[in-house]
Amino acid sequence: MSVEFSLEKSKDNFNILKMSNEERQVYIGSKYNMKNYLEKFINDIGNIAKEDSVFLILGIGGGEELKCLKNKYPESKIIILEPIKELISYAYKNNIIKFTESDNVYVRFIDNKVKTTFMLKGLLQEYEVKRIVFKCLYNYDKIFKNQLCEITDIVKTSLIDKIIDINTNIYFSRRWFDTMISNLEYMIKSSTVDNLKNSMENIPSIIVSAGPSLEKNIKQLHNVKNNMLILSGGRTLKPLTKENIVPNLLGVIDAAKVSYDLVQGYIEHTKVPLLFYEGTNEEVVKNHKSEKVFFTKSAFIEKCFENNDINLVMGGSIAHILTTFSIYIGCNPIIFIGQDFAYTNEKYHADIAINQFTSKEQNKAKNENSLYVKDIKGDIVRTNVVLDSFRRDMELIIKQYPKITFINATEGGANIEGTINMSLSDAIKKYKLNSKVELNINNRFNEDIKNRFLNILTEAFKSSNVIKKQCQTGIDIVNKLSKHVALKDNCKINESLKKLKYVDDNIKNNYKSLEILYTLLYPISFTIMSKYKAENDKEIIEKSKFLYESLLKNVEYAIMKIQQSINNIKNMEIKNAEVRGGK
Repeated sequence: MSVEFSLEKSKDNFNILKMSNEERQVYIGSKYNMKNYLEKFINDIGNIAKEDSVFLILGIGGGEELKCLKNKYPESKIIILEPIKELISYAYKNNIIKFTESDNVYVRFIDNKVKTTFMLKGLLQEYEVKRIVFKCLYNYDKIFKNQLCEITDIVKTSLIDKIIDINTNIYFSRRWFDTMISNLEYMIKSSTVDNLKNSMENIPSIIVSAGPSLEKNIKQLHNVKNNMLILSGGRTLKPLTKENIVPNLLGVIDAAKVSYDLVQGYIEHTKVPLLFYEGTNEEVVKNHKSEKVFFTKSAFIEKCFENNDINLVMGGSIAHILTTFSIYIGCNPIIFIGQDFAYTNEKYHADIAINQFTSKEQNKAKNENSLYVKDIKGDIVRTNVVLDSFRRDMELIIKQYPKITFINATEGGANIEGTINMSLSDAIKKYKLNSKVELNINNRFNEDIKNRFLNILTEAFKSSNVIKKQCQTGIDIVNKLSKHVALKDNCKINESLKKLKYVDDNIKNNYKSLEILYTLLYPISFTIMSKYKAENDKEIIEKSKFLYESLLKNVEYAIMKIQQSINNIKNMEIKNAEVRGGK
C-alpha cells in the first residue's frame, strides 16, 4: 500500500505526523489538542504498565508518543513496530526518533509474518513475557486496518511460542540436568556433528516423522535402496524396523521416560548411529550400542570440546533437529513424511508408531485446546497450540534456506509454507541417486577432552559448595532482617543489608563458574527475573528468602550429581572407550 507522510505541528505546537493514501488522510495523534492526546496515551498505558514493563508499540508517529513514554518509563524496553519502511528512514532523517538501541529502544520494520515472528523471538527475553504491554498509536488502526489483525496475531503467536518455551524449560529443568550429567561420559567417546558438516552435499534426505499419515506411505521407503538418506526419530524406529527398513540415522532428543519406552527392545540391538545431545534421555544413550554423534546447546560442553560449531538450531521436536542436521551436513532436497503437525484422522500419531505400552484407543485425539489450520489440500484440519507452534518453527527454518528444496510428502496434515507438496513415490523417482550413500561416523576416545571435563566439573563442584554456604548464611541473615524490620531497628536493618550484599556478591562471583547448572537453576532465574521489582521491605525479604532457599536446595542436589559424574568419568577405561560405539 502506497502511503505518503509529512511532519507538521499541531495547534498546540507538538510534532504530528500526517499520513495519507489514495483513500484518506489521517493524523497520528490530534491536530488540535495533542497535549490531551498524549496525556490519554500515557494514562491508558499507565493503567496496566509498571516501571519495568516491556512496550510493543505499533507505529512511529510524530515521535511525541515515544518521547513521553521514555520519560515516564526510562528503564523499560520499547519496541516500535512500523509497517512502512520508508517512514523509518524519514523518522531518523528528521530527528523524529531521538533514541537508539543503547537507550533500550528498538525500531523494526514489519513486512511479513515469518520475519516479524523471528524478529520478536530474538528481541523478547523469556522473563519479559509477563511484562508486555501492546499499544497501537491513534489512527494507525484506520490506515492499517487490514494489517492490524495480522500484526496482533503475530504478537500473540510469538508470545505463545515464548510461553511454550518457558513452560518446557521449567518442566524439564531438573530432568535436563540429570540427563546432561549422565550423558557426559558418552559425549567424551562420541563424534561431534562438525565431523559431518557438508559431508552429504546435495544428497537427498527423507525425514520420517510419526504423524497419523505415516502408515499411508512408509512402505514406499523400500524403494530408496540406500540411494537417499533416511533419518528417523525414536518413535518411528519400531515401525521402520518391523518393515525391515534400516535408517541411516536415529535421532532422539526427548528427556522424558517415554522417550526410552518408544525404543525399548529396539535401541539395544540396532546398528543405526544415534544423534543425541545432553538433554536426550540417558537410558536411550546408555542402551544404544553403536556409533554415536552429538550436538550441544550447552556453552559448558562447547568449552570442554573447544568447539563452538557443534550446535544445531532447536525447534520443539526431533523433526526440527533432523531438518537442521540435514541442512548442516549439506542435504538437498529434504523430504518430509509423517509430518502432519495436526490430528489427521483425529489421531495423535500413526497407529504403527504409538508407544508399545499404550493402546490405539489412547491414540485418539481428545477434543480440547483445539484450533484449525489449512491442510495440504486447502481444507482445514484440527491441531493444537503446541503442534501449530512446531509448524511455525519449521516454516522459520525453511524460510532461512531458500536454496534448499523442501518437499512435503506427508499424505495429510497441516500445510507447511515453503515446501512443495509431492507424493513420496514421485519424490523418490525424481531425486533418488544412482549410487549408495551412508554417514561415516567413527567414535574415538579423547583423553584431553576427558581432562577438560574433569577440570570444569571440579571447578563447578567447588563453586557449588561456596554457594551452598553463602545461601545458608543468607537465609540466617534474612530471618534476622525480618525481625529487625518488624522492630523498625534501622541500624540493624542497614547492617543486615550490607551483609546480604556481601553474600550476593559471593554468589554472583561463583555463579559464573556454573554454566553446567543453567537448566537446573532456570526456574529460579526465571521467577526472579520475571517478577516486578520489590517495592517494600516485606517484598525484598520474601524475594531474598525464596532465592536463597531455592538456590540452596538445587545446589545441594547439584553437588551430589556432579560428584557422581566426576567419579564416573575418572573411572572410564581408555581401552573400552576406544572400541567403536562402546561395543
